[in-house]
Amino acid sequence: MSGLLFDFGSVLPGFFPDNPFPNVINGSLWSLRFEVLCYIGIAFAGVLGIVARKYLFLILSISFVVLFPIFPMISSHFIIGTLLYVGTPFVIGAVFFVFADKIPLNVTIAIILSVVTLVVRPTLLFVPVFMLSLSYWVFLLGFLKLPTLLNYNRLGDYSYGFYIYAFPVQQIGAQMGMTTPMTNILFALPVTLFLAVLSWHWVEKPMLRFKVKRE
Repeated sequence: MSGLLFDFGSVLPGFFPDNPFPNVINGSLWSLRFEVLCYIGIAFAGVLGIVARKYLFLILSISFVVLFPIFPMISSHFIIGTLLYVGTPFVIGAVFFVFADKIPLNVTIAIILSVVTLVVRPTLLFVPVFMLSLSYWVFLLGFLKLPTLLNYNRLGDYSYGFYIYAFPVQQIGAQMGMTTPMTNILFALPVTLFLAVLSWHWVEKPMLRFKVKRE
């Protein structure tokens, strides 16, 4: 497991040797190993009954989030530090899910969180509070019942496809000489969108049929 998660890299000698990011196939995949650990962690929490005991789960989640800004003062361990960094918004999202029936979504709370974020900006709490504030805004906007947004949702969710395919497409564009931000974007955006659409309709959406719906 350790070898699969942490020993592989995105560098492949001979590919894109003259690009601004030489020999890199897909640098975006660096986070997958940590996402897998997050999913393993939440699975164990579910099996052990921690998720079902909501307030115990909340206490452990708060402890995880608090540890994130403190950890660099204790250790410089890369894997644990990065796991805390990637895991903090994951844990926040899990708490939102577990307490979905108790967390109100309104603009007033979102604005208050934004103000608190600005207040704590000079402190160690800034990043986790910013993550909380940003997550809240994402949920607030995501659950708005606006006709335009609802119509867009019918098209599909292409976000994961953008995450997976954007980097290699940009590398191909750079190899073709499109190394300035604007020219690279003009090339990579439509190509990545096309691949993301195919990925959603041919891979991701069919796989979601196997998902167990929450009662």
